[in-house]
Amino acid sequence: MKKSATLLAMMVFASCAIAYENVSVEDFARLAALPESQVLDVRTFEEYEEGHIPSAYLADIRQDGFLQKVQAMLSKDKPVLVYCRTGVRSTNACAVLADAGFKVYNLEKGITAWKETGKEITTADMKKVFEFIKACGTYYLATVDKDQPRVRPFGTVNIFEDKLYIQTGHKKDVAKQIDANGKVEICAFNGKEWIRLSGILVSDERIEAKKSMLDAHPELRGMYSETDPNTAVYYFKNATARICSFTDPEEIIHF
Repeated sequence: MKKSATLLAMMVFASCAIAYENVSVEDFARLAALPESQVLDVRTFEEYEEGHIPSAYLADIRQDGFLQKVQAMLSKDKPVLVYCRTGVRSTNACAVLADAGFKVYNLEKGITAWKETGKEITTADMKKVFEFIKACGTYYLATVDKDQPRVRPFGTVNIFEDKLYIQTGHKKDVAKQIDANGKVEICAFNGKEWIRLSGILVSDERIEAKKSMLDAHPELRGMYSETDPNTAVYYFKNATARICSFTDPEEIIHF
């Protein structure tokens, strides 16, 4: 019985060992350059913010719901390139993803090896998204009204407590649509590049959040105030921004 159990364990280990492929920095970089590849960072949000491989998605392997988050973000029809700091967490993540049906590649020795060879990392974050949208002046916000999409021009955008906010009035249909279904998308164009920002809007009724928005947009104070119950501010949660052009590679930012 003991011998059979040992043999079974060896078989399971062998099947896991061939479920994904460990690759060098150079091979990882080559694969990441392919348009169909999906790069996945499985570290913490704090580690990701300090620097990550360009266009990498983020899903912390140590958090509950890791697999469900990846399944919602990534396609099983395209390869997934996984990394962490040194390769330990990514090895565990690869086993989980491969078992779920993903085609997976693991970066040996992680982003540490990536940086040691001089490969590019980025710290692009929410502030770049904010600056892009702010510079455009006008952006277009899409909401869902039951089974009908709704789009309208907006101009308010602000950062408060490291979150990206927009503003409207509770009496408006757009606020009622957001309250019913927080999934929205923003689109803006600066003449050369366009941005698509999707995520979930969360209402913040604190006076401090409203005041910060109105201080950033004093032209609104003729219609709104921080103590007015009609003033509505929302921040983005689980957001993904894609900055695109006809000539440059797509840049993906998660926050």
